[in-house]
Amino acid sequence: KMYKKDRVAVKQADVVIAATGFDKVHETETLDRAWKIPDNESNLIIEAARLNSSMVVVLYAGGDMETDSWVDSVPAVLHSFYPGQAGAAPLVDILFGKVNPSGKLPFTMTKKWDDIAAVSHYVKNPEKASFRRIMIGQGNPRVRKVKKMEYREGLMVGYRHFDTNNIEPEFSFGHGLSYTTFSCSNITVSSGEILKSALEKEGVDIAVTIKNTGGRAGSETVQVYINDCESSVIRPKKELKGFEKVFLKRGESAELVFHLDWEAFAFYAAEQKCWYVEPGDFEVLVGFGSRDIRERAQLFVAKG
Repeated sequence: KMYKKDRVAVKQADVVIAATGFDKVHETETLDRAWKIPDNESNLIIEAARLNSSMVVVLYAGGDMETDSWVDSVPAVLHSFYPGQAGAAPLVDILFGKVNPSGKLPFTMTKKWDDIAAVSHYVKNPEKASFRRIMIGQGNPRVRKVKKMEYREGLMVGYRHFDTNNIEPEFSFGHGLSYTTFSCSNITVSSGEILKSALEKEGVDIAVTIKNTGGRAGSETVQVYINDCESSVIRPKKELKGFEKVFLKRGESAELVFHLDWEAFAFYAAEQKCWYVEPGDFEVLVGFGSRDIRERAQLFVAKG
């Protein structure tokens, strides 16, 4: 609850920093934590943002959490995961601009719980637990009924699910901002058309130019995805096949070259029981996140 003196302090502050999320009690073994932070904390964020537009929310969690109810109220969010007992110092350096952050999300942050592929066949109310439930044997079939839970997502897990099914995430896989900006240009492929045998022997090289277009030095993680334009089997809309982190000074440019071997284009053929590259058109996508594609190029794999 925010009292009158708290409202005055928030309104007069140069910047408001709200730290929220979970801790070792909420996120631990033997139970699944809630997806939403406590309602009172969500309401406090919204109320504080109304009083002061200069606000940063620092999140503590091991993964995804609900942010859609309040995220549009604040200009900045920093996901710190669990930085440990010495984690305050680097967070302060980031917040005060001494360090340019360059982290990238290793998962998709969703808008809605039901958007997650596994939810439709997941246990109900997974965050509910009690000491009795844990003490009598959380996973012991002799004292507790074991429920069968099928993994039906197949390949459509994480960004593959969201991108293939055109579901808008809150923050996409690979997303992450910094105090500077970058451009990506001049994509080239070592061979626009290649024989399947040559691909399996030599692979292909993808080159792009990355430039720091902002006002200070920083790092960017460049990501390469492959799209099989027409496949005989179900494949994700795009699949991450390479990435590289590059540090650039203000105004500096660098050419990055990604070598992709035949495995980057292959899928597992169940009938043949082997990995297989199917001839046809492929699209190479390069960007700074699964929903932040900056450059595209075509590649045709021919028979032979």
